Amino acid sequence: MRADGKRNVVELTFATALPDRDAETAHDITFITPAAALKQLGAAWAIDLQAAIATWGPDCTLLVDASHAPGFGLQILQNGVKHVYCPAQNAAFDDLRHYAAEAGATLVTQRPIATEVWTPIVPTRKTKRTEPPLANRQQPSRKET
Repeated sequence: MRADGKRNVVELTFATALPDRDAETAHDITFITPAAALKQLGAAWAIDLQAAIATWGPDCTLLVDASHAPGFGLQILQNGVKHVYCPAQNAAFDDLRHYAAEAGATLVTQRPIATEVWTPIVPTRKTKRTEPPLANRQQPSRKET
C-alpha cells in the first residue's frame, strides 16, 4: 500500500516476473493485465496468472482487462477469476455484469492507472562469446551451376 493509503497498481503480463520481487514487502497490490493480453493469451493464461498471484502474495488481487475480449471474460468468470474490468459502454457489459454477479465476482468499470509495470528479468550471458556474431562472419559463397 502506498503512503497515501491507496493500493499499488502494477501492470503484469507474466507470472515469471513475480519471483524477481519480494513478496514480503509487496502487500495489497492490485495487478492489472494489459488491455490486449486476454485476447492474445486466452482464458487459461488469466486463470493461471490469478493462481500464481494468490500463491505469491495472498493479499494481492488480479484485475483482468476483458475490454478487448469479452468472450474470454465470460470464460474466466466461469472459471473463478474474481475481478474483471470492462467499460460500461462495451456491448458485452450487461452480459458480463450478469455472469459476474452469478459467480460472486466483481466487474470493474473504471480501469485503474498502473503505477508500475513488472516484467520478467531476462537472464544475461555470464561468459563472452568465443565466435564473432553472425553479422560479422563471412558468408559462404554460393556456386552457380
